[in-house]
Amino acid sequence: MSSKRCRESMKLEVAECLEHALEQLRDIWDEIGICEEQRVDRQNVVLHHMRNLLSEMVSEEKDLRRRLMASVETCGHEVVTVSKELGLKPFQAEEGLTILQLEKVLRQKVDSLNKEKSERMAILKQLKDREQHLCDLLCTTPYYIPSGTVPTAEQLETLKDHIQTLSTEKDSRQNILSSTKKEIISLLEDLEQGPNTSFERDIVCEEEDCFLLSKENMEALRVLHEELEFKQRENQGIADHLREQIASLWNRLLFPAEERDEYLASHRGHKPSDIKVLRQELARLEELKIQNLKRVTEASREEIALWWDKCYYSRLQRNDFAGFYDDEFTEELLLQHDEELARLKAYYQENKEIIECIKKREDMWKKMLEFEKKAYDPNRYNNRGGNLLQEEKERKKINRDLPKLEKTLAERISMFEEEKGAPFLVDGCRFMDYVQMQWAAHEQDKQLRKEERIKARTVQTENEMTFGSKPNTPAKRRFNGNSSKTPNKRLKGTPKRVLRPTGARMAHRKALGERNVDISHAFSTSTISGGLHGPATPNMSITSACSTYSDFAKEFDTRRKTNCRSSSASSPTNLTSSRSRITML
Repeated sequence: MSSKRCRESMKLEVAECLEHALEQLRDIWDEIGICEEQRVDRQNVVLHHMRNLLSEMVSEEKDLRRRLMASVETCGHEVVTVSKELGLKPFQAEEGLTILQLEKVLRQKVDSLNKEKSERMAILKQLKDREQHLCDLLCTTPYYIPSGTVPTAEQLETLKDHIQTLSTEKDSRQNILSSTKKEIISLLEDLEQGPNTSFERDIVCEEEDCFLLSKENMEALRVLHEELEFKQRENQGIADHLREQIASLWNRLLFPAEERDEYLASHRGHKPSDIKVLRQELARLEELKIQNLKRVTEASREEIALWWDKCYYSRLQRNDFAGFYDDEFTEELLLQHDEELARLKAYYQENKEIIECIKKREDMWKKMLEFEKKAYDPNRYNNRGGNLLQEEKERKKINRDLPKLEKTLAERISMFEEEKGAPFLVDGCRFMDYVQMQWAAHEQDKQLRKEERIKARTVQTENEMTFGSKPNTPAKRRFNGNSSKTPNKRLKGTPKRVLRPTGARMAHRKALGERNVDISHAFSTSTISGGLHGPATPNMSITSACSTYSDFAKEFDTRRKTNCRSSSASSPTNLTSSRSRITML
């Protein structure tokens, strides 16, 4: 409706303008004196101009419409193309828009998309520059984005993550380079050598920023560091070995401790120069050793004996080294001692875990026997303080840990025997056979203790029946102070008894006397049973454990029946002596 009014209003205005222009033209023509025919021609010209003007205006508007339609089509295609390049969804304009509005919306959208495209390309260029720098430094391949394309948001995020990973890797490698470079310089100084190869010179002499942090260079850096560390450890091992040899020769040559300490204090290092000095000292001591063969050989024998004990060697194994008993001291004999000593040390190092476990097991066994001995002590509750509770905890711990340790030992020894194809000998026999024998002897000992306690109670009962019961109150408390009774009354109230010594009580027991013989031949040089030196404790050695338990029990039972005679009138002294002799069996 408003559009129609506008058109009507426009018509009126055009008519008024036309009427006003025609009036002016007529006045001008009248004033000029234009004839009627010329006026008609001029009016036709005016009409022609008006028609041309309106026609041109319509043409211009049509051209505007055409250009707007072309712009809409162009912008539409560009929106689709740029959106696809940016990885965005296709743009959909609102419905009901005029051509002009649609063209404006599409043109604004194109500008927005092109701006985003430019921003992405700028970000891509910046990121690619950073990435290329890191890739050149790390000698790695850049993240691939096709050239000439607009990166998507996901690609830019992936590129940022890739750059972050490269940056982290670069920092990590840089830190490794810095720390390893310092260590390599220190190792080279410790080895008293300079950089020999171009790679070593690049590490030591060049700036860290100039060093390419490629995988190959980092691997070569690691290998170089390990090689230098190996050389350092090798030199340290050589120096320690030389010091051990020097210390061994010092001990054999009886060097004073002050001289040793002074020398070691001034030669603590393991540099090549230190090794050279140590070798010179070793050569000097070797010359002194040759000059003092007897003293050095005897010192070697003492050291060999210590290692024999440490390795639990039996007498037969020790006798295999005949040079130990040779009194002709020569360089060859000393060399044999050195070889035997080296062999013992190598054997100990090879089986160190097993030997240490055996020692630990023997210590626990001795501790267990000590606790059992204290358990039989009638005065164990007197003046003990908190020791009783602590001992009980330790006893339970030993009873819990000892079987576990024996099981572990059995597994390790079994593995050793499978690997070596030979039994693991301790003091000349298999250790696990000894362990079984030791437990059997321990159970036998407990049974003997029980029988002896029963026998002691029987003897005490018979003595009380014969002589009367012994008062439990200590004498000091019973007779300390004034008594209510006079000595005469006490004497009258006490019956007189005459004790006649009998042969059974006073005579020395022949059976036990016959058994008091030298049995030192039944024990080896080194004994690991660790039995307590007290009554009724089996002093078992590894050698004695090599026989079977049935043979041991049979022989033990035979000796008991043959040599032991029970007597209810035996004195406590004779009983203790008898028990100690039984233990020696």
